[in-house]
Amino acid sequence: MTINSIYAYVLDLWRKDHKGVVLPPPVFNNWIAFVSLDMFENIFTQAQQLAAQGNRDVSDVILKLGVFGNFVKDVNPNPAQQPIAGVNVGYIEIPTDFRYALGMIADGNIITIKSPTMKAKYRGAVVNGDIGNNPVAFVEDKIIEFLPNDLGKIVLIYLRKPAVPYYDYCMDSRDQQVFMPVGSICKKDDALITNLYKSGGVTVITAGVTANGPLPYTSLTTELDWDESQHTKIADQVAQKLGVNLRIMQGGAKQ
Repeated sequence: MTINSIYAYVLDLWRKDHKGVVLPPPVFNNWIAFVSLDMFENIFTQAQQLAAQGNRDVSDVILKLGVFGNFVKDVNPNPAQQPIAGVNVGYIEIPTDFRYALGMIADGNIITIKSPTMKAKYRGAVVNGDIGNNPVAFVEDKIIEFLPNDLGKIVLIYLRKPAVPYYDYCMDSRDQQVFMPVGSICKKDDALITNLYKSGGVTVITAGVTANGPLPYTSLTTELDWDESQHTKIADQVAQKLGVNLRIMQGGAKQ
């Protein structure tokens, strides 16, 4: 489902439950963003619990959960060094969409990810004697520190957070909402009429519109990036958060 079809689906349920009142897009955007992240965190917590119960690595559980397939990402960050507490530390910056480190490789070798509480131990001379053959990393708030400090060719595999979904729109000449697909643009034509154009700015989607900001205005629409199998579930949860009784809407018995 596209963000437009999800909005239409929730809007239909909302209108039935609110006697035709239009669902304001900002309200929809707030709730779908909340539901997306809330569902993500709930499943992540379940993965942690399953790992603890089965004495398994959290990464193994996450990688076997098909629902998280879209959120496994790998990057090749540039390592850097800086002095911390008198020790020259190697580190990489954590990506802005980072949620959990699934694995890390440097110079073709697997890096063992350890708890930050063990940093002092691994910085010690005794343990560091063989650290070159057994590199380790510690995930902090904004960086991932690693030992030894001169590792290169780093590959970080991690679970990313879902993108924040967003429904953007403009208004047509009849004061009706017009969905703005990803990359679409509101701009004036040669006759100084503001039109909604497809991505690329050539083909007109709707003529004579009013944008939500200064022209040219590029759509802020962000599609839901969950697997398609989860879209209806998310749409139903948004409707429920808005107070829609799905049992009644779907013809169920009133309780």
